[in-house]
Amino acid sequence: MARTTDRLSRRQERKLIKAGKRVFAEQFPNPERIGCPSNDVLRAMASRRPTSDGSSYPVEHLTMCSPCFREYSSYRKRAQMLKGARFALIAATVVLAIGALFWLFPGHFGLLSIRGHQEIARIPSLPPFQPVTLDLRRLSLARGEGRPQTGQPTLTIPRSRVRITFLLPVGSEEGPYEIQIVTGDGRLASLSRGQARILGEVTTLLAEADLRGFSPGRHELRLGRPGFSAQAYLIVLE
Repeated sequence: MARTTDRLSRRQERKLIKAGKRVFAEQFPNPERIGCPSNDVLRAMASRRPTSDGSSYPVEHLTMCSPCFREYSSYRKRAQMLKGARFALIAATVVLAIGALFWLFPGHFGLLSIRGHQEIARIPSLPPFQPVTLDLRRLSLARGEGRPQTGQPTLTIPRSRVRITFLLPVGSEEGPYEIQIVTGDGRLASLSRGQARILGEVTTLLAEADLRGFSPGRHELRLGRPGFSAQAYLIVLE
């Protein structure tokens, strides 16, 4: 096996070839071929592979033997050409294989991505929230759950995605509130939650809800703090 110190670095090889073109190829004829290595050794050296007998590369001999130097130069040039050809063949094979995959299975590659974007484009976007203000300050604050008080005005809310600003009755406290709807057939549906704040002496609650799935008509809105009694209001969804 060739020792590390016997191997040529790229810089050493460039200097050797450059100098050899001027000197080594012609100035050391060695017609008797004294001390010349075998062609197999020169080929192994040119191909950067170990010699068959484990001997080291004959670097010094090439500087004193023009015939060996010329043979080595020829083998080295051929090895570089074969290496380039192998890389080109591998690259061409990879390109052909990828092309064949695209040809045989177009839906699994680029076309799949295009179809996916088309499907996404067909998904309808959600409508924007519609602002609604419900002024409950003129309504009395009754304690205890139950039906809305007699004579209480009906509140109208659109059946859409709404952002409701509740102006709560005087005396309402800050904190979390639950907003629920009791449908016309008596079903209780949790609608939303919100945090009430006192803004300018008015307890204000902001909540968002999607009412598109509710049927139109009269319903009951229940509003209250968790763990406390809720106040009921008549609403009409239209």
